[in-house]
Amino acid sequence: MAATADTDVTLTFEFTLEQTRALVDLAQHGMLAAANNGGSAAANPVAKAALATLSAVLDDAETSASVRDELEQLGFETGHLTDTEVAALGRRIAEIPQAKR
Repeated sequence: MAATADTDVTLTFEFTLEQTRALVDLAQHGMLAAANNGGSAAANPVAKAALATLSAVLDDAETSASVRDELEQLGFETGHLTDTEVAALGRRIAEIPQAKR
């Protein structure tokens, strides 16, 4: 049986927003510390790519949570919508032109 390259294997994890924020913060500080100790902030492209992916997912999740909170404060039920649907709805609402007053 041939060995599978590490790049062919993916993993799926579930983290809370708080846990993800902590991981992103830890990774950013680690990369900055490495750069301050004479290394390059981009020295590890795999770590940089992982941090970019994690940061993007965190941004999407925070956006969905914020839009969901705002809609529910206005009385709209959002429990039946996925985070992706909530984020898309938030984008559509943001694109509505402002009426002149």
